[in-house]
Amino acid sequence: MARAYCRLTIKGQEWAMGSIRDVLGSSSAARATAQLDLGAGQAVAVWENQSDRVSYQRASDNVFSLYLAGGAGTRRVDRRDCTGFPGAICIMPRGHSSEWEVTTAHRFVHLYLPDDALKAGFAQIHDCDARRLDLPEVTLVDMPHLIAP
Repeated sequence: MARAYCRLTIKGQEWAMGSIRDVLGSSSAARATAQLDLGAGQAVAVWENQSDRVSYQRASDNVFSLYLAGGAGTRRVDRRDCTGFPGAICIMPRGHSSEWEVTTAHRFVHLYLPDDALKAGFAQIHDCDARRLDLPEVTLVDMPHLIAP
């Protein structure tokens, strides 16, 4: 099996990375304003980004994303009909690949879950075989029932 990695592209130059979190952390434009290590490879981070372009290739973790503010200038390049908005949700499963262009400021939160932790939690909560988990890729959708207090 090929090693999962992400690729950061800045001004045409690419670097192989281990995760979406690593890609954002290596960007000169993205900035983590808050981070919390949840243990066992799990983490949450609040990010701010603008004037950036990032490329994720075969992401090593599952990432759940919620846009907190802004995002209208954020679009998924490989899906031209997708642009961000406050409240937008993205799910980027392990192995996910996508390219993003960020033109205006926005703030978002990412929850990072390694595949084994996500599958173990799924199996425990649903009392079933973890192989039944089928995490869909979701890009910039509106799910107000998930984000309501």
